[in-house]
Amino acid sequence: MRAWIADAPAGLRVEPVRADADGFALARAWTARQLGLPRTPAPDAPALPRAGDTYFMPDLDHAGVVAKRDLYRAMRRDGVRVAFMVHDLLPVTRPEFFPPHAARSHAEWLAVVAEADIAACPTQAVAEDLKAWVRAHGPERAESLHIVASHHGADLRAAPAARGLDRESLRLLARLSGARAFLMVGTVEPRKGHADAVDAFERLWAAGGSEILVIAGRPGWMVESLVARLRGHPERNRRLFYVETATDDLVDQLYVTCGCLIMASHAEGFGLPLVEAAARGCSVIARDIPVFREVAGERACYFEGGGDALAQAVDRWRRLDRRGEAPRPRRSGILTWAQSARNLGRLLTEER
Repeated sequence: MRAWIADAPAGLRVEPVRADADGFALARAWTARQLGLPRTPAPDAPALPRAGDTYFMPDLDHAGVVAKRDLYRAMRRDGVRVAFMVHDLLPVTRPEFFPPHAARSHAEWLAVVAEADIAACPTQAVAEDLKAWVRAHGPERAESLHIVASHHGADLRAAPAARGLDRESLRLLARLSGARAFLMVGTVEPRKGHADAVDAFERLWAAGGSEILVIAGRPGWMVESLVARLRGHPERNRRLFYVETATDDLVDQLYVTCGCLIMASHAEGFGLPLVEAAARGCSVIARDIPVFREVAGERACYFEGGGDALAQAVDRWRRLDRRGEAPRPRRSGILTWAQSARNLGRLLTEER
């Protein structure tokens, strides 16, 4: 959104809006803050979409979107193009990784999305999942819903300095400097594969390995026992570091300091750490799933299976790295957020 505000797609004016009880309002206060303006130039007046406008909802809001279903229908009847971002379909395709209510909430939200003009997905893999869902649950919309894919971006700025980090973060970076450290980034939740990673490193440590595993991510849902395992692990703050409240600056430094990112997720919609790591020159070991193949291509080492398989992948990567043969990220193929925003803007506004 900030990229669109700074550089709107050709021929368009971008107006951020927020939901309210009557429909939508121009989010001028929010926009002013994004632009660094000292005050709001005008109050948040009602937003009145007109024929030829495009309404785009980039965020996931199950209840809010379902509640406005009739409004979206009315907007489309009035000639407004309605579009949604579908980050993934995991609550309905992999419900075992989510709380019991998630599948129903996501299905109700998808039913509204299926009535829109456009659905934008972060990968072609998600786009194919969405096409399959619409064919199964809303076949009358299968031809009229335009489904597009546009990859996310990552800022390719130089690695930030460590200034501004707290003392504990600086101590962690000092401990990792010169060590063979592996990093996981993202909320700790069942599908992310953290348990497999801990199992893998316990095997490596039992065999005499000195590798360090760093997990940066707040606790999510259905992971109480896993979080207790991380917090109470005998190797914590020795060969296992669990950072529950990592700042963006610390994560940036961890990408630079650690030799390799581990993406052990069983399912993803995109996998943003893959491109963030590549932007920092950090190698990747990833589970062999279609989304990761699409995003990382041949720039990663892949594994299939649980802790044993991941331990073998780490050992294999380590041997390749010593010989200078480990896959290395190529920054040239990574989109910036500005480029990603331009691609998405073009897909949302082009004529079919």
